[in-house]
Amino acid sequence: TGQRKGCILNDFQIDLPYDHSYLVENLIDPAHIPISHDRTPGGGKRENAEAYEMILDNDSMNSQGFTGRFRVESKKPDGLWTELRYDAPGVVRQYGTNPNITFGAALHCMPLSLGRSRLLFRVYFGGLPWFLMTMLQMKPKFA
Repeated sequence: TGQRKGCILNDFQIDLPYDHSYLVENLIDPAHIPISHDRTPGGGKRENAEAYEMILDNDSMNSQGFTGRFRVESKKPDGLWTELRYDAPGVVRQYGTNPNITFGAALHCMPLSLGRSRLLFRVYFGGLPWFLMTMLQMKPKFA
């Protein structure tokens, strides 16, 4: 965890018991947070899952990846878009902003062996309330 011009950075890595192509597909799906992270600390709740409007930039789709954007369908036409970029074979980037908060993520998915993958995860937030920024900067004494 670190800082970048008023933003909080959070980095971690995790090895997962499934193929990296499944991991990439899951990370590109905007609804994966409430579904895949149901009832996990800092995760989502399955009952909060909503339909998303997702637009892919047709002229960007090729063997190197694609770009696009998504937003919660129930919030359109005023819903804010999250920008998405996929760089084949395993990098997913997201960026979103609203009048107060900026969010970004770089997710690097690597195959380890058949049915195993590693996720290198970096996320940043800016414009969060001061108490939340302070909590995110705190490091446990055992770390």
